[in-house]
Amino acid sequence: MAPGTANFIKLQRTGYKFLPRPYRSYGDGYCAETSALLYQNYSYDRCVFQWINKNVHHDCNCSTLPIEGLPFKECSFLDIRTCTLWKSIKYYTQVAQMNVPPDDCPRPCEVVHYKPQMTSSAYPSQPALKSYANGPNDTEQYIRDNVLAVYVFYDRFLEERVEYVPEYTSMSILGNLSGQMGFFLGASLVTITEVAQTVLLTIWMFFCRFIKH
Repeated sequence: MAPGTANFIKLQRTGYKFLPRPYRSYGDGYCAETSALLYQNYSYDRCVFQWINKNVHHDCNCSTLPIEGLPFKECSFLDIRTCTLWKSIKYYTQVAQMNVPPDDCPRPCEVVHYKPQMTSSAYPSQPALKSYANGPNDTEQYIRDNVLAVYVFYDRFLEERVEYVPEYTSMSILGNLSGQMGFFLGASLVTITEVAQTVLLTIWMFFCRFIKH
C-alpha cells in the first residue's frame, strides 16, 4: 500500500472443522481438539514461531528473542550472520513444507481462514485534498506523499463453514444392517407365504376335480 492511495480490503471468512483422531486431516496427519484444557489460548502460528526459536537457540546457543523456559543469550552480529540466519531459513522452509513435528505443534481441528481481496484508488480526491491542506506545512504534495487510507470490511455478514462428518457412524452401520436384515427377512416370509398359498390352491383344485368325477 503506497501513500496517496485509498485501499479497500474485503474479507471473506471461512470456518473449517476437521474430525479428531482416528480420522486423518491435513493430509496424512491428525488434528487436536483445541477446546480441551491443554490447548486453551492455543495458536498454531505462535507455536510454530516458538518451535523455530527453540531450535535456533539449540543449534546456535543464542536467540534474538526471549524464549519461555530457556536462558536468554542475545545473538551477536557474528552469530546472526554465521548461524542464526541460516538455521532460521532452514526451519522456516520446513514449516513451508509442513514438516513441523505434529507432537510439537499439532494443528487445530477448528480453524478460520480469511480470504482478502484488495482494490486501490487515488487518495484523496482533488476537492478533499484542498480542504486537507490547512496547516502551514500541509501542502498538497506532502499529503500525497505521506497520507493513505485503509478500509477493512467483510464482504458479507455470513460465514462459510466447511465441516467434516464421519461417512459411517455406529448408528448408521446399525441402521443399515437392520434395514438389510429386515428387507431379506421380509422377502423370505413373503416368498414362503406365496409358495404355501400356491401349494394349498393346487391341492384344493385337484381335490375339487376329484370329487366331481
